[in-house]
Amino acid sequence: MATKRVTHTFRKGDILEVKEYHDGRYGARGLPREKKRKPTPEQMAVVNAMNKAETARHRLLEYFGKGDYFLTLTYRVEARPPDMAKAKKDFTNLISKLRTRYKKEGITVKVNADEAEQNAWAVDMILKDAVKRIVIPCASITEVGDIVYKDDDAIGYETTLSAVPDANGQTHYEYIKGNKK
Repeated sequence: MATKRVTHTFRKGDILEVKEYHDGRYGARGLPREKKRKPTPEQMAVVNAMNKAETARHRLLEYFGKGDYFLTLTYRVEARPPDMAKAKKDFTNLISKLRTRYKKEGITVKVNADEAEQNAWAVDMILKDAVKRIVIPCASITEVGDIVYKDDDAIGYETTLSAVPDANGQTHYEYIKGNKK
């Protein structure tokens, strides 16, 4: 049995995280490999929670040191801004006020709120008698909804994308291929 190793470095090499795990290539010699089983929603919830915790830990190790504060900004439901531009303006105003106030005390305010990177996206759908693909050449994530697991429903990842027109002025392309009977 071999061991795989994944190494992460944080704060320009000051912190090193090493994760070791079995490569998964084990079993009885000479016997055929067992069929892969689809994980249950409960098992996926556990895996997703572990991945989320690992991502949070990595961000904390990279961006936070001893004595740093962590702040999460939210709106009450009735006070939510009408659009993302207003929310960004509110955020910018708050950071400006914080920087001004803490600068007097010699404290630096660091913010990690970079806009999402723009990427190409492909969305595939299986329809009754066809397969549909939507290709978005250039878009970034502007909002992510909650993930709900139900036994009687497919898992949906509610994601809002902001598309930018390409060189041809198109924000997306749709391709449909029908099933031949």
